[in-house]
Order: sequence, then structure tokens, then C-alpha cells
Amino acid sequence: MWIVSGIVYGLLLGGVAIEFPKGTIVGLAYTIVSGFGLLAFTIRTGNAFSKGKRLVLQSYLIGFFTGIIVIAAWIIKFGFNDRDTVGLFK
Repeated sequence: MWIVSGIVYGLLLGGVAIEFPKGTIVGLAYTIVSGFGLLAFTIRTGNAFSKGKRLVLQSYLIGFFTGIIVIAAWIIKFGFNDRDTVGLFK
């Protein structure tokens, strides 16, 4: 369940970033800074790839990297535009 919660959190991050004008820039910066900061912390403590330790932090890591993938895919396809500017899902 912690893997599923991380993926859902990442999809939520990506969706919120896509919804707001220029939110992709802010969302990308947030996920990169927070994700790599958390990754550095968990690697330093030795809990990044351990099973059964720090599951909440690992769930957030999964979410940050899922969010980066969602936002990067949106930027590649539509640029730094929001959903209304592109005209999707009206």
C-alpha cells in the first residue's frame, strides 16, 4: 500500500502542477528540490532502499519521482502551459 500511496501522491503533484498557470515550473522545482533532498537524506541514513524502514519517507520518494515523470511528460508534450491554455479537458 505504501507504493500505491506514493504513486497516487505523485499523480496528485503532477495534476496540481498542470492545473495552475505556470504551475509546471513551480511543480518541477518543488519535486526536484524536495525529492533530491529527501533522497540525499535517506541515502545518508541508509534507509533509501531498505524494506521495512522509513516507509513514509520512501512513499514520499516514490511520489516525488512519479511527479517528476508526470510533469516532465507534460512539458515535453505541451510545454510550460497549463491545462486551460492547451485546451484539454474542458
